[in-house]
Amino acid sequence: MNRIERLWNSLLLPDSVDPEVISAYQISLKNKVFSRFENKPLWGLKDPRISRLWPYWLPIFVEAGIEPIFILANRYPYSVASSLFKRDQMPEAQALALWAVHQLDAMEALLRHGGLVVDYDLMMDRPRQELQRIASFLGVEAQLDPDEIVKFESEFLDDELRHSRYPVEISAPVALPFQALCLEIHSKLLNLAQLPGGMTPEAVEHVRTLVTGFRSEFDRSMD
Repeated sequence: MNRIERLWNSLLLPDSVDPEVISAYQISLKNKVFSRFENKPLWGLKDPRISRLWPYWLPIFVEAGIEPIFILANRYPYSVASSLFKRDQMPEAQALALWAVHQLDAMEALLRHGGLVVDYDLMMDRPRQELQRIASFLGVEAQLDPDEIVKFESEFLDDELRHSRYPVEISAPVALPFQALCLEIHSKLLNLAQLPGGMTPEAVEHVRTLVTGFRSEFDRSMD
């Protein structure tokens, strides 16, 4: 994000970006990312910045003949804030705001292109069920290897990965409307993460209404 003079933790992105900067960024994507997956029928990548920069990726997907599939990762905002404080000494208010802008921008991608919501804590608590859900959404459920699932559960997933966790049933401190907004966004995404498949037309319309309201509340909070 340094090409647009922003850091990974910047809350606001510029209203407009120099077309030459966008072009250079897209060339970099083709050379450094897309070239690694040539001739691969299904591949994926994870980077929180994609939540906010995905519009710049879309033309490259089209050019390469790739159909993008969006999977939104949801996690309890106070857990994220706690992790960011431990790692970067980021103030809680900034961390919650950063979480919110990532989730809202990612929700915009789901509105336009569909996708799946996956919850971090559900994955940690019931990995087999969540892996099967993701595989079914991607149309590769028949390719799941039971032995690899066991290996994933026993060797890859470690509860220590959850550096911070607030039990959702225990109310987090809410002193400001913005904090309540973050909890509401998380709650709505958690509901979507429990749908058996991807975004239904009804879910899309529901999210469209939510995003409009959340954006308005978020803008007021940022002011």
